[in-house]
Amino acid sequence: MDKLMKILRETCPGVDFENETALVDNEVLDSMDIVTIVSEIMDAFSVELNVEDLVPENFNSVKAIWTLIKKGFPRKWNLLRSVSLYSFWPRLLGIT
Repeated sequence: MDKLMKILRETCPGVDFENETALVDNEVLDSMDIVTIVSEIMDAFSVELNVEDLVPENFNSVKAIWTLIKKGFPRKWNLLRSVSLYSFWPRLLGIT
């Protein structure tokens, strides 16, 4: 969670992320802040976020954002698990 807090503080200095529970609803974060936060989260945590994830309730609080990040982890790991290394390497090397 420290990494998330660092991203949020760097994106929007001066915001009380620890106590605010309506970051979007109270217009503390605007659309450009959300775009920046999403980009930073995807890079920092190696998670995949979809358009369906970009709803106000997922960004109203640090807790909501953290929950969103945790939901993004399985997508990434499921993708990695679905690619078998044994089937991948021969194709990569042109040995089929």
